[in-house]
Amino acid sequence: MFDSVPVCVPPLELRFANVACIIGKRIIGGGARLVNYTGAARPVIFESGPQGQDGWFVGIVNTNPADTLTFKTYAICVNAQ
Repeated sequence: MFDSVPVCVPPLELRFANVACIIGKRIIGGGARLVNYTGAARPVIFESGPQGQDGWFVGIVNTNPADTLTFKTYAICVNAQ
């Protein structure tokens, strides 16, 4: 599994992140994980899906008016054939 660098999303803003498999591997799944969030309002993942054959793309909106959140995008990769 591969992950992106942490992405900070300020209050009431949106951010995107992607992560790619290494050469010779192909994407079979992925997603996002919040790594730092203490707010009461729930973030919204409005996009999560493959980016080509070797990456995963995520877009998150921070609906909290006061707190920043941090997330990472994950890619599950297998050997390409």
